[in-house]
Amino acid sequence: MPVASGTPQAATTAGRGNASFNAAAEMPTIDLLADDQDDFAPVAAGVITAGYGITEHTDIEASAEAALYFFLVPLPTGGSIGLRHHLVHADTYDVGIAARVGGVTVDDGDAGSASAVYGAASVVGQGAFGTFRPLVSGQLMPTMIDQQLGTSSDGSSTGLVASATVGLMFQVGQFQIGPYLTGTAFSSDAVERNGLVSGGLSFAYRPDRHAAAVVVPAAAPAPPSPASSGLPPTR
Repeated sequence: MPVASGTPQAATTAGRGNASFNAAAEMPTIDLLADDQDDFAPVAAGVITAGYGITEHTDIEASAEAALYFFLVPLPTGGSIGLRHHLVHADTYDVGIAARVGGVTVDDGDAGSASAVYGAASVVGQGAFGTFRPLVSGQLMPTMIDQQLGTSSDGSSTGLVASATVGLMFQVGQFQIGPYLTGTAFSSDAVERNGLVSGGLSFAYRPDRHAAAVVVPAAAPAPPSPASSGLPPTR
C-alpha cells in the first residue's frame, strides 16, 4: 500500500477567492502493509491537490492519491481533505501549517483487500529569493490500518509515519516547480521501525505572494485653461 510522505507544497496560500493546484510524485514510498522483510513499495506515488482560498491566509484543499507504475500509469488509491494556513509572511521567507484527514485502499481481488485511514499535520518554511524558493518541511501522520489478505498480519493495527522534506523550488510567474528529497521513518504494530529516502518532483500553480506590486503612476494634472486662470486667451 504505497503512500507519498513528502510535503513539497508551498508555505503560502492562494488568497481569498483564488484557486491553486499542486501535483507531486515520489519514489520509492512507504508501504503501510510493510513487515520486517519488506519495508517499502517499489512504485512511485503521486498526489494531486486542488485548493481554494476561503480567507486571505487559509485555503481548503482536496487531494487525490495514486500509485504510479513505471512513474506514469496511475492506479487510484485514495484521497484526503484538509486546511492550509499561511502563518508567517516576511520579505524573504514564509511559514505555513497544514492538516488533513484521508484514506487509501488496495484491492487484490480474491487475495483480499486492505485499507488505511490517516491524519496528517505538517509545517513548512520556505525562502523567497527572487525565483529561488528553497523549502524545508516536516510531517507527522498517524494511521489506522485494516488488512484482510490471508497473512499473519491480518486484522487492525496502528502506525506512525514521520517525514522531513527538503525542496529546491523555483518560481516562474504563477508556477512553482522543483525536485525534492524526503526522509521517512515508519513504525507500526507489525514493524518496529523502517526508514527510507525518496526523491520526487513537484509542480504547482498558485498566486505569487512575493510578486512585486505594479504601481501605475498618477496622470499629470492638466494645465489650467486661460479662462480659469484669469488670463486673456492666446491667439
